[in-house]
Amino acid sequence: MTDHPKATSDRSEIELETCSLVLESVYDVLEPRTGTGSTTGSRVASFRLSHEAHSLLYKQAAAAGISTRAWLEQAILENKTEIVAVARPHPDLKSLMFYAGKSSNNLNQVAHHFNLQRMQGKISSATCEQALRILKSLESAFVTAVAHARSR
Repeated sequence: MTDHPKATSDRSEIELETCSLVLESVYDVLEPRTGTGSTTGSRVASFRLSHEAHSLLYKQAAAAGISTRAWLEQAILENKTEIVAVARPHPDLKSLMFYAGKSSNNLNQVAHHFNLQRMQGKISSATCEQALRILKSLESAFVTAVAHARSR
């Protein structure tokens, strides 16, 4: 199957033009632009954007009435964004949460038992209150440990 000579010629011109554009962009990435038609010392920056980010970039640049290059340059130079590092949880947080959950279940059973013993008159109120204070301090230690592990 042969192509029509005119179609082959058109396709060749398009392929040459495409190759020329690709080579130009490769050259731009490798070499700083200087000389005719460009700002002396400017550099090409190239990166990928998601479709959503790309669309938003073009919309915001168009709304500002400037090119995407100018919009990005302005956004970089006049950046008012504060980048806040997200604290990573401690690697043992998952197991700590598991054991805290298991222990809290046991601590509730112990507290219930002490309260029941007090109500039956088998231990004094003072002894029960002392045991509950100890259980409360264990709860506080767990809460502190989990908070510390989450903020690391």
